[in-house]
Amino acid sequence: MALLRNCGSCGATTVAGAKFCAQCGAPSGGPVAHARSRTQFSSIVAAWTPWRIVSVVAVVVAVVVAVAVIRAATRAGKGSSSGAANAQAAVAPDISNLSPREQFTRLGDRVETAMENGDTATVVQFFPMAEAVFGNLTPDERDVDARFHISLLRARVGHFSAGMAQADSIAAIAPSHLFVFYLKAIISDFQRDTAAAKRARQAFREHFAAEVATNRPEYQAHRRLLDQFLKTIPDK
Repeated sequence: MALLRNCGSCGATTVAGAKFCAQCGAPSGGPVAHARSRTQFSSIVAAWTPWRIVSVVAVVVAVVVAVAVIRAATRAGKGSSSGAANAQAAVAPDISNLSPREQFTRLGDRVETAMENGDTATVVQFFPMAEAVFGNLTPDERDVDARFHISLLRARVGHFSAGMAQADSIAAIAPSHLFVFYLKAIISDFQRDTAAAKRARQAFREHFAAEVATNRPEYQAHRRLLDQFLKTIPDK
């Protein structure tokens, strides 16, 4: 069982050993002089490419998400009332009038943006909500694009097996889909499985032209991402 401690900034309960507080994002533990500022932290994360984000965000969330899930769910839409010492809680987007599929898109975008900005508190707050909404989607709503995004989110918070499962679910629908090889390459990078990552990248290159020619809607929506990824793959 993980040991718990209180954040020195906001007093929230967090896991001992976590580098950042799940509630306010402040560095937890160690002398203040040695802690990175949030501005420094954000600039470091933003400098990494999307498929190389083996980031502090992923490490932190993987450690603290089990503790924060219940608290994050109950905090949704409520402001912080703990006083000036507390960081202001992220405001939940108003998704009450959206369809479940639109809700998932909105929450997924919120988490993606927070990851890019190094905002660990928002990631911890909203990732469980995105997971919950995805779980409530109907089979028709749980399309390839939705599976792609939840797979990436899971991988980035350290849920590698769950992320790979969604890649496999896309492969069951379309075995040569570019998202399958993209996801497997990214997740293999996170797991430091260089052989698997190389195989996935080569398969991506081999299937790229034929798959793009199918004009799948998700390819059109993510064409820039796919083109950029192709450029990173060396010829055999």
